[in-house]
Amino acid sequence: GCRRYVWGREIAPERALCVRVNAGATEDLRGRLLGLLIRLGDRLDLQSQDFVHEFLDHNEQGLALETMADALSEAGAPITDDERSEMLAFVVEMDMGGRVESALALCPTRP
Repeated sequence: GCRRYVWGREIAPERALCVRVNAGATEDLRGRLLGLLIRLGDRLDLQSQDFVHEFLDHNEQGLALETMADALSEAGAPITDDERSEMLAFVVEMDMGGRVESALALCPTRP
């Protein structure tokens, strides 16, 4: 079937992108985002972690990624080059806007 995905953004239904959903790909993406959440757990507050879990449980992968990026930037938390690259690769994969990139620009580099 065809579902409408807006990755956490409200847009008019006639402008929503209609894509075929591959359940395996969705679960793979969810798993990779959970892995990222675990690796970033020492730099994310518990409330943000709870929000990310909740978003992932409801197939809101874009909101989950944005929440992680926002929480990291608000805390001024350092991230490694690999973590930054991984998060930006998710942005490309999910065809998201620049919000994550802008948030990550505020995060210092962790050695």
